[in-house]
Amino acid sequence: MAANKLQSSRTELQDPELILVLVDADDDLPCQLGPYMQEVASAVRNDFDVSCVVANIDYETWFVAASGSLLGFWKDPDDFEPPANPEGKNGKSWVKQRFYGPKYSETIDQAKLTARMDLATCREVSSSFDKLCRELEKKTQESVDQATE
Repeated sequence: MAANKLQSSRTELQDPELILVLVDADDDLPCQLGPYMQEVASAVRNDFDVSCVVANIDYETWFVAASGSLLGFWKDPDDFEPPANPEGKNGKSWVKQRFYGPKYSETIDQAKLTARMDLATCREVSSSFDKLCRELEKKTQESVDQATE
């Protein structure tokens, strides 16, 4: 679907194009799932630059990693202690237990939490978020290098 959207929006200027595949690891090991997905994606669509990143255990783990910057979203911010190892927990259940509001909803609340989370803190604490950042930095540098050639 992403390749089809990019295909239909290609311009004569040949703007840089990247398909980012971001999935939850759930019970899989990100170090195995990510390379496997990358291999499959590159074989299926070798006409596009594709990067596959796996959130360890789930996307919400990144909210746990940046939880100190999201105090307004937690039920009891005065008695808040961020977990020592956010990627060792199921982030979704952690967020659901602490979320301030009627009920945590991925489709409604993920965008709000993502917009407010401290990316630098999340990168320091979460190796899978660091992987996302490194992958985007690499692709950005490759794009700059191609533009200057």
